[in-house]
Amino acid sequence: MSTQWIEQAYVQYGAMVYRRCLRWLKRRAPAEDAMQEVFMRVARYSGGFLQADSRLAWLYRMSDNCCFDWIKKNKRYIYQEEMSYLEPAQNCLIESNLIHKTELIHFLSGLSEQQRTIAIMHFIDACTQEEIAKHCGLTRQTVAKKIQQLMQHIQYVINLEQSESVL
Repeated sequence: MSTQWIEQAYVQYGAMVYRRCLRWLKRRAPAEDAMQEVFMRVARYSGGFLQADSRLAWLYRMSDNCCFDWIKKNKRYIYQEEMSYLEPAQNCLIESNLIHKTELIHFLSGLSEQQRTIAIMHFIDACTQEEIAKHCGLTRQTVAKKIQQLMQHIQYVINLEQSESVL
């Protein structure tokens, strides 16, 4: 992949990637660092980027991964401030007050990449099961099962935290 092509992708998608990173990381400097990492991954994994059905979806997934990598390296960061830039879709767990934003970030950082992608696409981006299946290369039924498993795990975590707060 040529430098010119990467620059072109940066001009076309850079602002969208930056906004996505800013939603997760809240602060400009970490979001800018994450955005730069995303485009370094574009250069490194150009084949995946060029062959993706949706380049923007591929970039969003890379953005999410870069942000979660940053959060894992800086664990105390997510507890310093509420993630106010995280504006969820209507069916998001946050919107329904089932889980606090900081808890969501902590929960997502403990998932595998595939589980995290499914959770983000379903709970935050409000994608349909068909869209998730196409993006992840799974069947719709498998996506439905994985979403159900995520919901059960979330409910388990919520119940566990509630029982600990009673003690």
